[in-house]
Amino acid sequence: MAIELATGAKFEWNDKVEEKFNELFDSIDTDGNGKLTFDEVKDRILVRVLRRMGQNPTDSEIKQYIDGIDKDGDGAVSKEEFRNWIKELIVTLQDPQKSLALAVQIMFNACDLDRDGRLSEEEFSKFMKEKGRPLKDTEIRQLFIAVDRDGDTSTLNKEELLSVILIGRAHKLNQQQQQKLHN
Repeated sequence: MAIELATGAKFEWNDKVEEKFNELFDSIDTDGNGKLTFDEVKDRILVRVLRRMGQNPTDSEIKQYIDGIDKDGDGAVSKEEFRNWIKELIVTLQDPQKSLALAVQIMFNACDLDRDGRLSEEEFSKFMKEKGRPLKDTEIRQLFIAVDRDGDTSTLNKEELLSVILIGRAHKLNQQQQQKLHN
């Protein structure tokens, strides 16, 4: 089966890919029942992968993640559900807009410590410190005011967080251009 990517290229889900997929699934499915349970996913995927990325997911976050893949709602991820999720992920990662949306969602979830759907200045500050990019309280306040779209300048929603990311990219590009001019 060929998957059309945003770049126009096609990713072929062929026998070799299916073989690797089966190896991956079987390595996670430690009890061999054909379904990935909470404990298997927690131990084999999320904790190991996310910890390498500096994250420490809670059990509730892991459950939420599994629920997003578990389309039939039986509390476990079947091989077919996992295969479909992998295929969707491949397409998403190849599409710049979808990839950015996924990155924003991941960053938002990492920042939203109280899971209220809004990022407080404190949550954002803590996240930036953890990532080695601490900001002063006044800088965060100014940033929140600058990107406000909904009249609530004390918190950020996902769209406002995207604005923060885009401002950061523009600032970085500007710095790179300035360095080129000076060299």
